[in-house]
Amino acid sequence: MATFDKLIQEIGSRYCLGPTADPLVQETLGLISGQPGGIGSFVNRFKAAGFEVEAASWLGESDPVPLSGQEVEQTLGCEVVSSIANKIGVSQSFARTILGYAIPEIIVLRARGGDVPQQFMLRRRVTPTRPSRFRPRPLRKLRCMEQSKDDRAERNAMAPLT
Repeated sequence: MATFDKLIQEIGSRYCLGPTADPLVQETLGLISGQPGGIGSFVNRFKAAGFEVEAASWLGESDPVPLSGQEVEQTLGCEVVSSIANKIGVSQSFARTILGYAIPEIIVLRARGGDVPQQFMLRRRVTPTRPSRFRPRPLRKLRCMEQSKDDRAERNAMAPLT
């Protein structure tokens, strides 16, 4: 079973983030866990946005289907994506692409009983039984990104490394 530490290393390597992968996973975990209704409510947002097949794969036995950056931004809103992008110091378009991969992977880990790393619980006060609220910091106003690339190009960027 994959762990959060392995996921952080994988995201850091896949997207050349290095140590920035750690806060990205923390912010994403806080976003998922901080929803009223927890992980189920978060997944239901994607189902309601028309991504039932993708969301079902995150909770099933199959490999999780990633999302395109546009699908992430369409569901969560550009303000949420901008907030995470600002916190980790990447562009909004890059953040949404990374989130398209990270969100399903984090949900799979949580749904399959993955333990939240101790350092996440200390920094974010996230507990396995009572998740914290996601509290976005003030951010400078960014315009929502228009789809600048073909979704297929984004999906190709998320393809597993061989």
